[in-house]
Amino acid sequence: MHPRAVIKHKKGFGQQGFTLAETAIALAVIAIVIGALVPTFLSIRVAEQSRATAQNLQSAMRAVAAFVHSAGCLPCPTDVMNGTAGWGIVRGDTRDNPPSCAACEHAVGHLPFCSLGLPESFAKDAYGHWLTYAVDTRLASFVAEGSNTQLPVFGTTGFCNSSVMPTNALTVAISNGQPQKNIAVMILSHGANGRGAYVNVQQSDINIERLPFPNTVPTCSIADQTGAERCNARGKDNTQFVAALPAQGADPFDDVMLYFDRNALVTYLGNKPCETEWK
Repeated sequence: MHPRAVIKHKKGFGQQGFTLAETAIALAVIAIVIGALVPTFLSIRVAEQSRATAQNLQSAMRAVAAFVHSAGCLPCPTDVMNGTAGWGIVRGDTRDNPPSCAACEHAVGHLPFCSLGLPESFAKDAYGHWLTYAVDTRLASFVAEGSNTQLPVFGTTGFCNSSVMPTNALTVAISNGQPQKNIAVMILSHGANGRGAYVNVQQSDINIERLPFPNTVPTCSIADQTGAERCNARGKDNTQFVAALPAQGADPFDDVMLYFDRNALVTYLGNKPCETEWK
């Protein structure tokens, strides 16, 4: 047997590792690439959150329309301070079989997702904030004349009742446009900044609090639409909302809302509109 030859190679200049200068240049290039990609990733994320929020609003409104078609009335909001027993149920009613059509305690609250057959995630926007849900309370209680039911939806009784007067109906002030009146239902996301939205105090509970407004945000004025985000977060019986133009700075606005009058609502599932006019 021949003894195993051990050959040692001496490293030449071309076989050396990266120098500190080369490493620094490589890291700098990587940092530049990441810096260029981050805004793109952020814009994609913002666009996806916006799309998901709009999708939740549409899904919730379809469920409300289906409820109206089935029960003949609007589902009342769940009270914002309601406990776990009635959470997600119309009016927060804790009875085994709460009535679908009855007087609402408040015009504004949370989406009654359980009564609508929706998962809890559909009662929030893509930013993790609870959606605000508002109704014309006259369309949630009995409005049929001489009848113990609100069905049918169409005709001169029930949801399309011709005698319902527009007292305290929901309205939305529009930027550069005429106020939208006689709105039947509205579902609102308080946007990415979440100002005025309700959020869970802890991740695992439904003890909720409203996100505060900075002192720099102006107070609400429906007339000239300043402090519009404050206008959309004024309480359980607020029936006047604002759809302002998107804005940042001292008076930001990124709320997103979907609202229908009763004609639009009953046609949302392909039905014909009410045959009567809002008086």
